[in-house]
Amino acid sequence: MKVKDTERRSAAETLTLVTLLRRIVIGVSGGLVLIVGVAMTVLPGPAFVVVPLGLAILATEFAWAGRMMHRFRDMTNRVVANVRRQKKSPEDSPARSADRLVRSSAADSALSHPRPSSAKEPRHPLRK
Repeated sequence: MKVKDTERRSAAETLTLVTLLRRIVIGVSGGLVLIVGVAMTVLPGPAFVVVPLGLAILATEFAWAGRMMHRFRDMTNRVVANVRRQKKSPEDSPARSADRLVRSSAADSALSHPRPSSAKEPRHPLRK
């Protein structure tokens, strides 16, 4: 029986070693992908694709990464819903607001500096 206990112990130790190595490899690779994704928020690149990919890799082994991935997904869903809502009501869009602001400022400047009605258009010096 002593031989079997040793075999069991070595098999259990091998299993924990394999599990530990797996966690290390997943942690390092997922961490690198996540760091690259975070760097892409200020550098050119698809950060909105790479960050969730890194979190998904890490979530296969770490619960905290799964929670962060769910938060990221919820935040993305809220942003998409806000954008869709703004598309449905073009009256409140930023472009429409800017257009109204420009038109109102142009109208204000035209009303604040009216040209006298008696003033004639200036003639070009070469024309009679």
